[in-house]
Amino acid sequence: MIHSREEVTARLGCAGFVEIRAGGGPPLRLGAERLQVDADLTIHLSLPEDSPLALTAAGTLADMTIGWRVPGTTDAGEVEVSGALAPAAGAAGARLSALEGTGVWWSVRPATLVYRVFEETARGIAPTIMRLDAAPEPAVAPPVTLGNKLKLWIAVTRPPFFTASVVPVLLGSTIAWATEGGFHWGFFLLALFAGMLVHAGTNVANDFYDYRSGDDNINTDYIRPFSGGTRFIQRGLMSPRAVLIEALVLFAAGSVIGFYLTWARGWAVLWIGAIGVFSGFFYTAPPFRLAGRGVGELLIGLNFGVLMTLGAFYVQAQELAWQPVLAAVPVSLLIAAVVYINEFPDFVADRDSGKSHLVVRMGRDRAVHGYALMMMVTYVSILVGVVAHVIPGLEEIGLPWLALLGLLSVPTAVKAVRVAYANYMDSRRLVPANAATIMIHMTTGSLLVVGFFLYGLVN
Repeated sequence: MIHSREEVTARLGCAGFVEIRAGGGPPLRLGAERLQVDADLTIHLSLPEDSPLALTAAGTLADMTIGWRVPGTTDAGEVEVSGALAPAAGAAGARLSALEGTGVWWSVRPATLVYRVFEETARGIAPTIMRLDAAPEPAVAPPVTLGNKLKLWIAVTRPPFFTASVVPVLLGSTIAWATEGGFHWGFFLLALFAGMLVHAGTNVANDFYDYRSGDDNINTDYIRPFSGGTRFIQRGLMSPRAVLIEALVLFAAGSVIGFYLTWARGWAVLWIGAIGVFSGFFYTAPPFRLAGRGVGELLIGLNFGVLMTLGAFYVQAQELAWQPVLAAVPVSLLIAAVVYINEFPDFVADRDSGKSHLVVRMGRDRAVHGYALMMMVTYVSILVGVVAHVIPGLEEIGLPWLALLGLLSVPTAVKAVRVAYANYMDSRRLVPANAATIMIHMTTGSLLVVGFFLYGLVN
């Protein structure tokens, strides 16, 4: 389908954000209030005065992605342009300079523009390439090789976030070694792979069903890589069918390993794994859509905290115990906090698409208190666990004093909470809290693993 220049101009008037990369530096994401588009498709950008890009030299080549959404509809997409930056001049420069508090204005007159409608891209319709000195024409898809497909299949699983499944499996396995004295490397690796496969399946299924619901399509306030999904479907990198098939294959592979571990180690593996697969697939899939029922954060915490830790412990020790459950509480709270803080940038799109998670239900102004509470209870749970270890009759339930190593991440948590309180309405300025929460989860969980490892060496 070929779209007209008038349609592109109208859609740019519905812009939600612009992401610019110039001079080989990192991308800068700006709100739509810093974007002006003339009738001839000359694009004007206001760069913050403290931004390195504001000091860039005239003539620097810039690549921009402008996300748009028609208000009140699911009609959404992106416009990609590239061109040389130049200081805003002439009548446009005078008009833009008169705007207060907007920073340094630059202009780009792109030679080529790529216009993409997400719903069309997902149906295999190529975007429109618009050469501004010629008639628009449909884009020709680049050749697809097996190597490129493999890279996409891996990337859509979001490997950088696999720490959410690695940390609890390490913790449960280490607790079993420290308290029971044995360690089975083969079963450990199988449990780890099964957890990562189910985690990957959850991520990929989430991409598919957030596309089907229209959530990711209308989301113009997402912050990569923390929210908004991979957007592979929206950008035409993978078809919806391919994404769904990959999710099912990943769940199936994880389940096969789970069935083997059930046969080799015991029935508890089956029940723990079944809860994980059910929660992961129906997190966004109908008919349950658990993420939109106000229980998604709880289920994420349960699965990627208590259940994975207890399951890894059981695979090693072939018994259930309360100590790994108590040790997993801070890990559960922190991974729930990761999901929770990442819901703030998606607030508008999730609300408009009916995905009523806790942040949508409470509103961002009240939900930020929940984030602070999660952080506080995380460290209180560590202290409670250590105190329980010295109470007669609770020694086997409580945590060894070396678990106090987990408190070393408190300063980072305090900073993250301060950032959240200051910027919960500003997605771009909230990014340090999004990134810090992931690091706090990984650091605290790793410190608990180290604590139990040292405890095992001592005892």
